[in-house]
Amino acid sequence: MASTAGVAPVTTAPASDESGRRRGLVGYLLLVPGVVWLALFFVIPFYSLVAASLFDPDGSVVNGYEMTWHFQNYWDALQDYWKPLLRSLWYAGLSTLFCLILGYVLAYAIAFKAGRWKNLMLVLVIAPFFTSFLIRTLSWKLILADDGFVVNTLQAVHILGAEGRLLATPVAVIAGITYNFLPFMVLPLFASIDKIDHRLIEASSDLYANPFVGFWKVTWPLSLPGVVSGTLLTFIPIFVVVLMSFNDPSSRLIYRFDGFTLDNWLHPCAPEGMCSSLGTSIEIALVATIGSTILGTLMAFALVRHDFAGRSSMNLLIFLPMATPEIVMGSSLLALFVAGGFAGQLGFSTILIAHIMFCISFVVVTVRARLAGMDDNLEQAAMDLYATPRQTFWRVTFPLVFPGILGAALLSFSLSFDDFIITNLNAGNTTTFPMYVWGVAQRGIPMQVNVVGTVMFMVAVLIVVGGEVNNRRRMRALT
Repeated sequence: MASTAGVAPVTTAPASDESGRRRGLVGYLLLVPGVVWLALFFVIPFYSLVAASLFDPDGSVVNGYEMTWHFQNYWDALQDYWKPLLRSLWYAGLSTLFCLILGYVLAYAIAFKAGRWKNLMLVLVIAPFFTSFLIRTLSWKLILADDGFVVNTLQAVHILGAEGRLLATPVAVIAGITYNFLPFMVLPLFASIDKIDHRLIEASSDLYANPFVGFWKVTWPLSLPGVVSGTLLTFIPIFVVVLMSFNDPSSRLIYRFDGFTLDNWLHPCAPEGMCSSLGTSIEIALVATIGSTILGTLMAFALVRHDFAGRSSMNLLIFLPMATPEIVMGSSLLALFVAGGFAGQLGFSTILIAHIMFCISFVVVTVRARLAGMDDNLEQAAMDLYATPRQTFWRVTFPLVFPGILGAALLSFSLSFDDFIITNLNAGNTTTFPMYVWGVAQRGIPMQVNVVGTVMFMVAVLIVVGGEVNNRRRMRALT
């Protein structure tokens, strides 16, 4: 008893205090801008779309339709479109399974086996985000061509018949979906696996568990959160894109390598309209990145650092745009703009509104993950050294969370630059780079498109590698 007489009593702080959360109006103030944007351009359009689905198509009250809560529409749609619906679910399920298998192996190898090459491997996973989705997808036309290496090899080993093909088959569709969404699976899996304490795996071995049992009983359960995240969100043939940027084709209608030339690089803007559409996409992506990063970062700070009523609802609101098909978001926004009298004003501003809307959720998720992993003791130490809250934020909190904000901004830029479906529905007469690529693909792709894809890939690699080099210099300076 005597040994504790001079010690102040220890009180247990509530969980919210231990995690650095604060109560008050600040959390609501941080949420308001982003919530208002999502409410105006996601919730209201989505609600209008659901309401329109219950109109009676045989009515004649409002523009030929009448709201009668006509649930028969859903049954009619299921009867008319059940085959493509089941096909889509089947393709999505198989692609997700393949992404999970391949992504888990890759994420496990990067986390546990890559060593000092870990960051380089992550660069290779992330960099494809900055090459146009359409360019990457179209490169598969060369890989899976009827007279290409893959088909010829499969025919030689008698897996395919003499007249067998891969293009325009379910195999090609599933392979393309798996390839395009694999990075979305790898990143959350890696984040989960990389946090696993290696001592737990060693302990299972000490308890005479063989490697398989140790993986199934220890590694797999501990990485399960990443599996779930990756499944919910669910190596690029970059070489093909780079190769085709030097191609001298005999015809734009034949996508194959016919000869080497530097002309595509010397005259990148030769195809009419390509560079102007590229400039439009870059401008929209930059503005959308700034807007979504600001709104999303404020929301992330509110969710991590502040307690308020309705947190579960906010998490649902943030998740829904990521889980909603783009065709649904695009059509609901178009309906909103048309109903608001902006049908003749579709263009740069409507695209920008849409891009900020669907990028906010990705920013929130990315920045929130960074904030949740921060050590609150560093901020407490700063305040113990008489730093004001403002000084603590700018000198401690912001530098620590900045890598997460930068990562969210880069992801937002790539998502905005690469979007086609939502943009195409709300673009009016404005043409972005993905829309240009889609248009010219119908009549032959100019090889300069691959030059753009190659440059974007190189820039992405340089940015990430430059950031890694800078971090290593800072770490060496601290030691």
